[in-house]
Amino acid sequence: MSPLVTRPLPPAIELRQERARQRQEPELSSLRSRFLEPVLVFAAAFAVYGGVGIWAAVGLEVVLGDAEARLEHAFSVFWNDPSKLAAIGFYWPPLQTLVLLPMAAVKPLAMSLVALPLTSALFGAGLLVVLDRSLTSLGIERALRWALVAVFGLNPMIFFYAVNGMAESLYLFFLTLALALFVRWARHPHWHDLPLIGLAFAFGVLSRYEVGVWLPLVLVAVVAILMRRRADVPQIESAILALVLPVGYALLLWTFLTWSILGDPLGWLKALFPRSAGTTSAVPEPLTGLVLDALEIHLTLFLPAAAVAAVVLTVAVRRRSMVGLALGASLVLNLVTTLLILLRSQSTTFLELRYNMRGMPLVLLALGWLLMTLAPARRRLAGVAAVGLLVLAIPATAWTMLTNEHVGAERVFLRALLSLESTGFVDEQRTMAEFIREHVPGKNRVLTDDAKTFGIALLDGHPARYVDRIDVGDETWLELRDHPIGRIDYFLVRRDPAGPDLIAIRYPGLHDESLALPSFTRVIFVHGQYALYAIDWQRTPRGR
Repeated sequence: MSPLVTRPLPPAIELRQERARQRQEPELSSLRSRFLEPVLVFAAAFAVYGGVGIWAAVGLEVVLGDAEARLEHAFSVFWNDPSKLAAIGFYWPPLQTLVLLPMAAVKPLAMSLVALPLTSALFGAGLLVVLDRSLTSLGIERALRWALVAVFGLNPMIFFYAVNGMAESLYLFFLTLALALFVRWARHPHWHDLPLIGLAFAFGVLSRYEVGVWLPLVLVAVVAILMRRRADVPQIESAILALVLPVGYALLLWTFLTWSILGDPLGWLKALFPRSAGTTSAVPEPLTGLVLDALEIHLTLFLPAAAVAAVVLTVAVRRRSMVGLALGASLVLNLVTTLLILLRSQSTTFLELRYNMRGMPLVLLALGWLLMTLAPARRRLAGVAAVGLLVLAIPATAWTMLTNEHVGAERVFLRALLSLESTGFVDEQRTMAEFIREHVPGKNRVLTDDAKTFGIALLDGHPARYVDRIDVGDETWLELRDHPIGRIDYFLVRRDPAGPDLIAIRYPGLHDESLALPSFTRVIFVHGQYALYAIDWQRTPRGR
């Protein structure tokens, strides 16, 4: 018989092989769907967020000061002289700056400010993937979950903070991931989910400290679920350690680094409340007014939040569901956290909208759980109502962003989109940076308060030209400010309407034109809010 001729297989073997192929095809199809859908969701969201973000930053010059400051710190890690990781600073939680390092390493991306929208778009897209995967695990059909995720992703607050380079999309990603993993573990318990929850909280705390407020809530829910399942004591203890240890290690490491560099192990606690572009003055209204303002913001910023929290808690109590109780409580905890921070800080700064959007993605998790509890026929109707509620939230959120007295840059963003007019924010910085780059060669020649003039050093591209507090520390920097002659050649000052920088506090005439300049200074160049002064101009400045 020719070797090229094959014998037909017996019918029984052919039947077994056909059945095996039939089993493999759905598995392969399910595997492709499992990985393809997240890739598609991420790619679509990143393309939209990144594209709009680049246009807003470069074309409309909608750039937030805090975001630009963190990018300048990340930029100094690589491009200052000497370069050092300590340039990330210790005012903000470290991940807010660390995530910018990959983009900051590429000068064109950093100096064009494109690094900002690309970074926040990464985590904004990742947030939508987490929500999509969580709704999938809850059994929500594809059309409905895509509609829910898409409408949520287009909400003006979520959209703005996914395109502007701020840290909101970063910490919301980790907070939502932690709660989504908890829901998955509660429904289908796998041992590896608990340490993953702990890691998500650890990264979340290093992104925004108050994310840790949600950890005790999840911890109580996990222990209650384990007790209901009659788990033994060692299992419960292991679960607690898996949740708590990652956060503990993260904070201990950050404390050690703060101690090693600043000499103050709890220095990060002194900056527990993040910086704001708005007022930092004491609250001028009574406590009742403060509480009412916070309630108004939480009711109008995201319409579904209060209704979903009430319904989820009611259903959870009737069903005696710890998952539902935890999700409902997580939404209430958003308001409680805001009130606690307000009472602790006594500052209206924390009524700003961006400090009150923590619960927005958690609403979608709670909606998913609520839809899962319904029969398929009722689920479709409730799903349509949920999508409609999210759609109605879009104009309501936009109206709050435009009219609320505690808005920051949100109003600027929406107005720039509607008018298509540039804010001119970056132009002032770039013009000053170009002048200094052309006329002030050398390094360590310009003393400046980097808390006010961070954008100049970034857009210049040569941070070594500037002497700031990142370089030499506060004590040495203040000594140079007070005794600059023969040591520094220029002062760079920002005439900020919100208040003078540390140089102008020492020399008020540099900030207030009605006052006389210090005798050893003269004006070199002024553009917008920024002014460059030569020191001891009677002698020729020499490069160093």
